[in-house]
Amino acid sequence: MKKYIFNTEEIEDIEDSLYLIEDSLQVKLEENELSHVKTFEEFVDVILSKLDQEDSGTCTSQQVFYKLRELVVKQGVYDPHRLTTSTRLDEIFPRKNRKVLVKQMEKELGIEIYLIAMSKFTFQVLMFLMLGAILIMIFDTVMLGMTLFMLSAISFYLICKFTKRLRFKTVRELIEDILFYNYIQLRKDKTTVNKKELRKLFFKVYSKELNIDENTLQSASFVG
Repeated sequence: MKKYIFNTEEIEDIEDSLYLIEDSLQVKLEENELSHVKTFEEFVDVILSKLDQEDSGTCTSQQVFYKLRELVVKQGVYDPHRLTTSTRLDEIFPRKNRKVLVKQMEKELGIEIYLIAMSKFTFQVLMFLMLGAILIMIFDTVMLGMTLFMLSAISFYLICKFTKRLRFKTVRELIEDILFYNYIQLRKDKTTVNKKELRKLFFKVYSKELNIDENTLQSASFVG
């Protein structure tokens, strides 16, 4: 099998996520600590080596699932006995009172989960329009550029305020995301971690974010 080599954009995406990983795992990477890393597997190894907690087989995703089930019981909008990791989120969070239910979940978990958001395509279009408006202000007509910028900014605000679009489809996808970005905080016993679970989580999340098959990531390289 041909070795997959990350392109510049993919490497930048991974680098941009480092501070989120540090926050999630409560570790600090030293400058140039990843300079010797050649593959994604090695990247994950270095991150996990920074953890001082005892390695435990306790499953954090299971703990989060139980918290979610408790919340479903309290909300009373879905039968908790039918809840599985494959359950669709639009069944747990009906559109009518979706934002209220999501806020309740955030309060229960003690974190922001950013479950409701505009699509990536819509975000990119609005950012493109704002950038275009700035360029028009600089190189052409100031008033036209300002008008386009204001319209884009207002559209951005209104979409953010009124959208009810769910970022994920299933309970499993939601749990993987919030666990990856809030791992230590969501551990019941914060003196332990489950490195096997974390390793799988890294591959699942980055596979989705970079749109690369998990098996391909196993040997994906940063250098040719």
